[in-house]
Amino acid sequence: MRLPHIPRAQELDIALIGIPYDGGATYRSGPRFAPRNVRAQSCMIRPWNPVLKVDPFSKWRVGDYGDLSVNPLSLDDTFKRITSQLNAVLAAGARALCVGGDHSILLPILRSVHKKFGPVALVQFDAHNDTWGGYFGSPHSHGTPVRRAVEEGLLIEGSVLQVGLRGQVYSKDDFEFGRKHKFSVITAEEFHRNGLTPVEKVLKRFRGKPVYLTLDIDVVDPAFAPGTGTPQVGGLSSFQILELVRSLTTWSKYRRRMTTAKSHRCWPPTCYTKCSACSSWPQWPNSPANSVSPTISPSVGERWWASVGSS
Repeated sequence: MRLPHIPRAQELDIALIGIPYDGGATYRSGPRFAPRNVRAQSCMIRPWNPVLKVDPFSKWRVGDYGDLSVNPLSLDDTFKRITSQLNAVLAAGARALCVGGDHSILLPILRSVHKKFGPVALVQFDAHNDTWGGYFGSPHSHGTPVRRAVEEGLLIEGSVLQVGLRGQVYSKDDFEFGRKHKFSVITAEEFHRNGLTPVEKVLKRFRGKPVYLTLDIDVVDPAFAPGTGTPQVGGLSSFQILELVRSLTTWSKYRRRMTTAKSHRCWPPTCYTKCSACSSWPQWPNSPANSVSPTISPSVGERWWASVGSS
């Protein structure tokens, strides 16, 4: 986005942060290269959004904070590093747009958000529910962060919306965890048939709650985002995902708060994948009044965090 490199969170309203880690991926690797590729592909982004009628770069001081330190040989150590480093960013009052690796990093990000703001509601755009118990004896992977977040008390009970789920799973019981904790689920098939209406209906129940948005790029069909690590046909088009993200700026009269965002996986032939994520992020910080609350305060009706991710 041709932004200046400013590794000092106290000088920023929005800090663009890379998290180059893919140690939680169980199929395709590669999301460790996402931050550098998002930076390269975002060079064509222009400041004025004609749909939302806002120039985010003129309203907020936005900078490239750089990449967080990760340990490519240790998932547990990487989680500790991510949470610790994000704690410092949030403590400085900046909103962190984290361009990450695989979806396992959702958990340490939520831990940092919880430390400063307490439990949050979750809006998850994803092909998978990410509530599996573990992989190969490990409790952590790209398929487990939502389950671990619920178990750790990071999310508000009964305040999880998952949109875009589709494809085969291991068992008919794979959705039992979500049912037990009262997740609201809108499958890709339901979204194709009914559009935004059921999404907006659920979002109305989140009013007055702090909300974290995570967007896993595999919610988008691999025809549009072929670089995802877990391609699953039947997903959203690039237009549909833009409409879905934009709907978050118009369903409420309240001002929004965005703090963290995570990004997608980048394989070599992934220009479409990268452009989809790059085009999505400027939609998030905009309310109908073209304003974002620069700090969390009791007067804010909704407090939003955002996350673009990949399995």
